[in-house]
Amino acid sequence: GSAVGSDAGEPGERTAPAGRPLVMIMGRLEDARLKGLELAAKAIGHAWALDPRAADWELLVRGAPAGGEHRLREHVLDLIGHRSANVTVRAYSPETSVIRDDLRRASLLLMPSLVEGYGLVGHEAIAMGTPALVSARSGLGELITEVAPEMAPDLVVPVRHDDALDVPVWGHRIAAIMTDRTGAYARAEAARSVLARRRTWAMAAAELLGLVRAGGRSGG
Repeated sequence: GSAVGSDAGEPGERTAPAGRPLVMIMGRLEDARLKGLELAAKAIGHAWALDPRAADWELLVRGAPAGGEHRLREHVLDLIGHRSANVTVRAYSPETSVIRDDLRRASLLLMPSLVEGYGLVGHEAIAMGTPALVSARSGLGELITEVAPEMAPDLVVPVRHDDALDVPVWGHRIAAIMTDRTGAYARAEAARSVLARRRTWAMAAAELLGLVRAGGRSGG
């Protein structure tokens, strides 16, 4: 296939999927990446305080080490602070088809990881028109800020390595998107179309995918 963004995007307006609203976190969740997951889970707990309807959301964590799903799920429930939260933990999958299936069901992808490198899943979400929030410290966050500064406020969120600052900011952004999913999908579509026209974005995607396929990119 060609670069992400040309063949991954789904034509036409997408609307929020039916059924239980799904928030998704993805990436290999070994120790180095756990801090990003912990921020996301705490932020969902914060969003819950802002919007009681959060009790109905499902959180999909895709990226557990094989066999570590149960332990990771318990940890996430503790961080959210609501043992009744709907949390599903699945093993990591590098398969693009699996990632896209998850992103089609999701109303929001969170990418708060502090060591994500570029952020391929975030790129995939944007190319599909799925609402996403990505760390300003990721390569993806930096690229969006550089090539489409007008879209950065919708997509890029600061990470200051301080829960007292980060959790309320991410929690507020999550609640804002999940309480107005129609608006979030309209903004995601605008971001998709603007970024699809920016040459720098397409070139970065092509270069990244070349590195991924060549096995030349590990972690960072």
